[in-house]
Amino acid sequence: MMEEKEILKALELPKETHVLRTFPFNRLAPRFTVNDKKFFQEVVETHGVRLLATINTKTTNIPVYEDAETVYQEIHLFQIKVKNLKWTERIYRILAEAMPYPLFIRFVAGYKTKWIGAIHQKVAKTGLLKISTFAE
Repeated sequence: MMEEKEILKALELPKETHVLRTFPFNRLAPRFTVNDKKFFQEVVETHGVRLLATINTKTTNIPVYEDAETVYQEIHLFQIKVKNLKWTERIYRILAEAMPYPLFIRFVAGYKTKWIGAIHQKVAKTGLLKISTFAE
């Protein structure tokens, strides 16, 4: 199994993008519904949400992209340890609704892994993002 630093090296992400820290559940929990909070706690390992990297204009030379349908100001790369890979799409959706940026997530269950990203589109009325297409 690849270590976090090995993943970032393999993806050729600049060191400036590296975060490598546990993402505090208490920052996410207020944005979850009661059911989502309970589900998340049941299927995600304790301290299992790790923010590996943040890709933005400050950490790379990649400018913000925005048009009428999409906006990419920042992309967050997470690794999430789960008890089973069965619920990864639902976990991704819960996190994507709670965070204002597109996500790329590596899910880990024992020795098995699964990557999920998505194409996000801007909601016209709010300017927030919604998932339009999944990529696994």
